[in-house]
Amino acid sequence: MNNKIMNTENTLKLRKTTLTQRVEDAEKQWIIDQGIHQNSRLIEGRFLSSRFGNGFSIDGGNIDELTNTRIVSVASSALIITILLEGTLKFGYDDLAFDLDSKNQAVGIAVNLTKPANFRRDVLQSNHVKKLHLMFTPEWIRNRLGSHCDIAEFIQEHKNNAFFQITPSIYKMTSDIICFKNSDSFSQKIKLEAMSYKLLSEIIEQLIISKKNKILTIKNNHAVEHSSSIPMQIVANKDIHKTVENMLGYIEKNLSQPLCLETIAQKFSMSISNLQRKFKQELGLTVKNYIRYRRLEIAKYHLEQGLISVTEASYEAGYHHPANFTHAFKKTFGHPPKNFAKH
Repeated sequence: MNNKIMNTENTLKLRKTTLTQRVEDAEKQWIIDQGIHQNSRLIEGRFLSSRFGNGFSIDGGNIDELTNTRIVSVASSALIITILLEGTLKFGYDDLAFDLDSKNQAVGIAVNLTKPANFRRDVLQSNHVKKLHLMFTPEWIRNRLGSHCDIAEFIQEHKNNAFFQITPSIYKMTSDIICFKNSDSFSQKIKLEAMSYKLLSEIIEQLIISKKNKILTIKNNHAVEHSSSIPMQIVANKDIHKTVENMLGYIEKNLSQPLCLETIAQKFSMSISNLQRKFKQELGLTVKNYIRYRRLEIAKYHLEQGLISVTEASYEAGYHHPANFTHAFKKTFGHPPKNFAKH
């Protein structure tokens, strides 16, 4: 199996893309760059995307990548299962990096995120990809865990990951789901959801086999030190109130957009004072401090990867003056941003 977990970056020159949009017509769909290279087509083909409204969602497609770029965003906490049937797939979460190649055989991998992580994916020109992602929120998983669960240990630790065998039946079910025609029909939605659950059931069996044989399971052992006084374990606390957990998800999805207390409070139908009280009570810090820290952490990651300059990082983190950014960055991480920049 020619698949690796890497901690080094590819030498291929990639531009960074942070804002994308999906565009559809009768025959094809595109993902376009909404950033600096506006309306530049990145990917084309047929996409599958369904949210089942209970913490379970699927994404996939039979697509062609049109240019070389790196898509950067934030991944919410979830168990993410990726199945690659055709092509290559290069992606990562924080310090984890995966280089999957289906040339010899299809590849399956599960990654568990107990808290949000910086996500990146390399789009490579002329790469044809046929893939499927299944995503399950921590709440969805907790509601279904029994007293004796073979994968309970796997889903308790952040960034645990494991390859699993793609059996002929997993291959067929995955291919059928990818080719499934999106529809608003109730019966078709139920059919797609049922197919996805059946696929998940067999994948879990393969994960259990991998664990018992101790062949393909790979545990992340890379500790990332933070000198900040804000404990990152707060996001992984399984006892966080559902409302606050939903707030965290909303904030993570909108970190690149202006966020204010009024907007968040309105989104969750509560007063600003109640919002602040709940957040402080559950996490031990204010909403603004959390947002500030997450934006600084993302800027730090982008600097370490050499994706942006210090000046660009300051604007990305929401600071209009680089000097203010440098002061906040040093106070949070113990060193100025230039010390983390990859030249």
